[in-house]
Amino acid sequence: MRADVDLLRGGAEDFGVFYERHVGMVTAYVGRRVRRPELTIDLVAETFARALERRLQFDARRWPRRPG
Repeated sequence: MRADVDLLRGGAEDFGVFYERHVGMVTAYVGRRVRRPELTIDLVAETFARALERRLQFDARRWPRRPG
């Protein structure tokens, strides 16, 4: 299994693997906090859009960082 940092530094297909790996966890985290399915979907989409835009700025020294 490839490390997340390698997936973030890769191309679109690699980001797709990163997305599939984490979308469930992010959706559950956001869903527990907002409790509105339509808003949850929007926020998760925005989260991954930003991650894609800024993936090359990722600082591996701060990894792993997961919501609690």
